Amino acid sequence: MITLDRTGNLPASKVLLSSLLLSLLLGLSASAEQEIRLDLEENAGLFLPEGFEAEALVNRLDGQVRHIAVNDNGDVYVKLREAHEDYGNAVLRDTDGDGRSDDIKYFGKYPIYGRYGTAMRIHKGYLYFSSQKTVYRQKLRSGEMVPESELEEIVIDPNEPPAREHVG
Repeated sequence: MITLDRTGNLPASKVLLSSLLLSLLLGLSASAEQEIRLDLEENAGLFLPEGFEAEALVNRLDGQVRHIAVNDNGDVYVKLREAHEDYGNAVLRDTDGDGRSDDIKYFGKYPIYGRYGTAMRIHKGYLYFSSQKTVYRQKLRSGEMVPESELEEIVIDPNEPPAREHVG
């Protein structure tokens, strides 16, 4: 039960106590979060249901991952949150069958507006991905790690700046 004084405010002692408790709780959650982030050895740092396991596919990738798509051959296509050396995408390949990516290539030089590219999908032999303003696609060819086909624009937001964050 919350008791107010005659002016309709909380008594100073209760405000101080509440502030201390809130600070303590926030401090505990922040330190627990830091410990979780550092523990990547078990299940790649993920909390998983009983019976599930996870392994890190790659130890280091230049750029933050926004979305992924996995091809039938196991190649993992990555939509980066921000461009890495003007490339908006990466592809990871396990060449020796150990479950870890041995070959990483960056590709996809296209205008990137902001940090909201929201798509990376494979559908009927095409790789689809987006910037904040445009949805693109490229034909995937058998044996080809990085798509060399023409970059097609599928959907374009004509507004400057883009009217919506997630055109993709």
